[in-house]
Amino acid sequence: EDAMAEVDQKLGEVPSYPEGVDEPEIEGVDPESVDYIAWIGLSSTDPDFDPTTLYDFMEKRIRPRLERIPGVAQVGIRGAREKEVQIRVDPVALAQRGITYSELKQSIELTNDNFSGGKLPEGKNDIRIRAVGRFRDVDFVKKMVIRREESGPIYLRDVADIVETWKEPDGFVRARGHTMPFINMQLAHGGNLLETMERVQNEVEQLNAPGGLLDLQAKKLGLNGTLELVQTYDSTTYVKDALELVRTNIYAGGLLAVITLLLFLRSIRTIGIIAIAIPISTIAAVVVLVAMGRSINIISLAGMAFAVGMVVDNAIVVIENIFRHIEMGKSIRKAAIEGTQEVSGAVLASTLT
Repeated sequence: EDAMAEVDQKLGEVPSYPEGVDEPEIEGVDPESVDYIAWIGLSSTDPDFDPTTLYDFMEKRIRPRLERIPGVAQVGIRGAREKEVQIRVDPVALAQRGITYSELKQSIELTNDNFSGGKLPEGKNDIRIRAVGRFRDVDFVKKMVIRREESGPIYLRDVADIVETWKEPDGFVRARGHTMPFINMQLAHGGNLLETMERVQNEVEQLNAPGGLLDLQAKKLGLNGTLELVQTYDSTTYVKDALELVRTNIYAGGLLAVITLLLFLRSIRTIGIIAIAIPISTIAAVVVLVAMGRSINIISLAGMAFAVGMVVDNAIVVIENIFRHIEMGKSIRKAAIEGTQEVSGAVLASTLT
């Protein structure tokens, strides 16, 4: 975060960028999380309304709310049509006023830009100065002064028609048989996928709720229907399925181990002790993981599944040694203590190796 702030500050001190180059945006993304964790479409139940025209609404109202969610690094918009202002020059009007195309182009580029004014020392801090001049709306474009003459200023509207329209789409996204705009997200570095997805889905529910942002926007547009965010892809589905498979293997493995030992050892007391050792060791492992701030994921659960076999082997060794001490005439308490101490070193060494 400190590096991002420093880079952002340095970029803000750049006076201007080359022609056709937009100001860079700095965002943090987990290099191991190049895939999108979710795709969420914006649909409308009004058959006469095209939701792909809601780019500005998605960019200014929905995207910021999703970007504020802990664990989300980057939010992109796909399939939505952006607005653009087209300046359709009248060559006759331009020639009558003695203005060339290059002069008009240069005037527009100089006016439609933000400039960095450097920084102003203020005590121990530096205040960054920026001059904001980019066009805000169509009226601002129409009132742009190209040249000032004795008869008065020449405005852009005097030599061109300024029209607000839609950009030509460079692609589209379809889901459930309909074309709709989509939002996709990437996981932040170090973010927990399951917890992040839960927060995202909670936020989507709030946006879709009656009286929520989408409901108010639909009423504002006068739609004969509603707007709704629909999640069509959830990467946690595969993770949850894998976790459930590992959990099932742990339970099945423990049960099969108990049944197998019962067939061979034929001692209910021995099997009972081993059956208790399996969940106790598993719970202890979970407690340690949580205390260390680690998440319960596929790797950790797979490790527990492998460890069940070692727990059973070690439990058999310890119990058999305790029974040997009992047969030597010792009390159960003394046999349990001395029998465990006698083989604890060997059991620990075999487990570690």
